[in-house]
Amino acid sequence: MPRPEPRQPALELDDDEPSDTDNRIDRAPRERSIHEINTMIARLTGPEHQARIKAEVDRQLREPLPRTAEVRKMRALGYRDDQIRLAIITQQAQRRADTSGIQSIHQVLTGRRPRANASGPLAELTTSQLRVRGRLGQAALLADQQALTETDPSKAARIRELSTGLKLLSGRPQQQEFDFFMGGNTQLGHQYTDAIIQRLDESGASRVERDAALATLTLIVRHQGWQTHECQKTGVEIARMRGVDKGNMTRTLALLEKIGAITRTKRGTTKTICVTPEGVYRGVPLAHPETVDRYIKDVVVPLRRKQKTETTPAESA
Repeated sequence: MPRPEPRQPALELDDDEPSDTDNRIDRAPRERSIHEINTMIARLTGPEHQARIKAEVDRQLREPLPRTAEVRKMRALGYRDDQIRLAIITQQAQRRADTSGIQSIHQVLTGRRPRANASGPLAELTTSQLRVRGRLGQAALLADQQALTETDPSKAARIRELSTGLKLLSGRPQQQEFDFFMGGNTQLGHQYTDAIIQRLDESGASRVERDAALATLTLIVRHQGWQTHECQKTGVEIARMRGVDKGNMTRTLALLEKIGAITRTKRGTTKTICVTPEGVYRGVPLAHPETVDRYIKDVVVPLRRKQKTETTPAESA
């Protein structure tokens, strides 16, 4: 019977020097992770992903701008709509990334860093601070404090708008019949009004014609467009509102145009009634210079060119 061979003792591996097997075991997940990372990078930088990104950006650029106070302010400052859209896209990307500081639209356009908002708890208001403001004033004060702690500038701006409305309500007397603060009232210049009344008196028109002209001008001012020099009503519509026929309205508008109260521009078969923004304006005060420039470009310059063309043949004859 053969004798069994002696069992070889197991090799003791030093912990400080891993074997090839251990290296293969440790290297496998690492190589797999690197492969996955490379695959992800190729996917993110590939043409298909770039095409999806471009399509998404194009879609966002085609969307209408939100009607917020910040967007209106940026337009008043002279920024174009495409610039504002790109700033909004940047702000949305920051919000999706959940960054600690989200830039406002104005900060994106001017390249400024987001303001560091206080992240501490709201300060407690004393009883006297709350009592002197009333309930609506208390709500406005709490809204202002909440806006100071917001990291999202869009949300903070919205809270401040609501706070402004609460402040107006808190300081407003009890409404009897009319709401003066609603509807975007039209601003009427005193110099314009005095000049029109004086020109009507010097025009040689009868008292009835002057009264009709002032009544018509009042309706034109009432329906002045927002941040524009154009009236939103036509001569036929104003005649219907005043209860007169088309012939009387035509003569009244001709009198107003003769004394320089209005200017009528023809677009196709319709005549648009225009009023100088230097006398009548409805809109944000910051946008008034832009409205005046647009009035000069669209009304004053073509009118002067037309008058010059009409006077040149008469002088040559």
